[in-house]
Amino acid sequence: MYFEDLAAAIATFPGVADWRLTWSDSAGTSLGIKDNHIGSVYAPLAYGDGRSGSYLLQWDDRRLSRGGVDGSTLAHLDEVLGAAREAAYHDPDAAIFLGPDTFADLPSFDLATERLLREQVDELVDLLRLVIAPRANHTISTVSGHVGAGAGQSGVMTSRGLNVRDAGTSVGWSAGYDRLVGDGDSSRSPFNPAEVAARLGELVALWESLQQPPTVPLRTGPQMVLFSPGVAGSLAGHYLWGNLSGSKVFHGQSAFTLADFEQKAQRFRSDISLRVDPLRPMTSGSFTFTSEGLPAAPETYIENGRLVMPTLNLKYARKLGWRPTTPPGGPRTVFFDDGAPLSLDEGRVAAHILVLDLLGLHTQDSTTGQFSLSAPTCLLLTTDGHGSGRMKIGLSGNYFELLNDPATRFVRFPHKDTPGLLARVTVSA
Repeated sequence: MYFEDLAAAIATFPGVADWRLTWSDSAGTSLGIKDNHIGSVYAPLAYGDGRSGSYLLQWDDRRLSRGGVDGSTLAHLDEVLGAAREAAYHDPDAAIFLGPDTFADLPSFDLATERLLREQVDELVDLLRLVIAPRANHTISTVSGHVGAGAGQSGVMTSRGLNVRDAGTSVGWSAGYDRLVGDGDSSRSPFNPAEVAARLGELVALWESLQQPPTVPLRTGPQMVLFSPGVAGSLAGHYLWGNLSGSKVFHGQSAFTLADFEQKAQRFRSDISLRVDPLRPMTSGSFTFTSEGLPAAPETYIENGRLVMPTLNLKYARKLGWRPTTPPGGPRTVFFDDGAPLSLDEGRVAAHILVLDLLGLHTQDSTTGQFSLSAPTCLLLTTDGHGSGRMKIGLSGNYFELLNDPATRFVRFPHKDTPGLLARVTVSA
């Protein structure tokens, strides 16, 4: 195959002492809705295949080079690696090339999904027809959406004899109405159209609740708000995963210190945990090896509110003298909660506002936990949890303090793997 030939050429290139090649070879079909039209010039039916990856080289002078590869690299290898050697640098801690190891046998390929790429593309078109169908009976101005399916292989090879590979499939859909509400999902296997239609019905119901003016007054100041799973996931990504980065911890750029992990410091409420499990069969986001060729394994990062480990690649594990860890995959492989999440009905009754999006999160200093953000699409809630109209609000607070507040609760939303978050924050008009 192409990448085996590329690896052989890299191995015999003059001056290369050690090497790692991470690769992916895939094919996919996609189709979209743009401005209410399926398959327009801006979202056409497209089929393509691609080869991509990256290399890490150590030269005979001990310097390193990194770069990307694609389907044309082999034909231009002298030029590519010649330029790479000119840009080589010293980084002895990163010069790690793994050898053969044992990897889990993880099912992640579905022939039914592979057939969607060519023989049964009409099933993807039918999914998009479900997405646009509500416009016939509602005053939705703009529908957007996307469907796609893919199949391929990926792997890692090294000069030390590692040669691991895996095959997988993926299929996904997304839908949005008037840029107010959106939903979507991904899977290894084809979706049940009836289940997608039911989810779209729930999305349309949410859209409808946002069309009316508020029927209850906005209460400002400290209030209980319910962050939707997408918003809660963004907050966790910015304030938790960002600060768990091993490189940031090592360089003192994280909210957490090396001593915090050495001492298993209690930083959050004692019922809160964060872990990953990448070895879930036929699960979107699952994987058996990292991009460096490390065997994937379940990992706990926060346990009972205590910091356990940062995310460590091979380089920073070596620098710290700790073991490398498995990073997070997709939402279905990440588990972040308090062990007893509320139902959505319970969460809506307890909240004054359902927050559906946030603006400006990337501008916030993740190391302090502080935030002051605009939430342009929120649903005010009545005391019995029903929607009472759309409102744009401001939100401020401290994410770390939220995870220590006894009032904060995780909330399970139907069809979502990431929980929502019920928390007390300061609301402004």
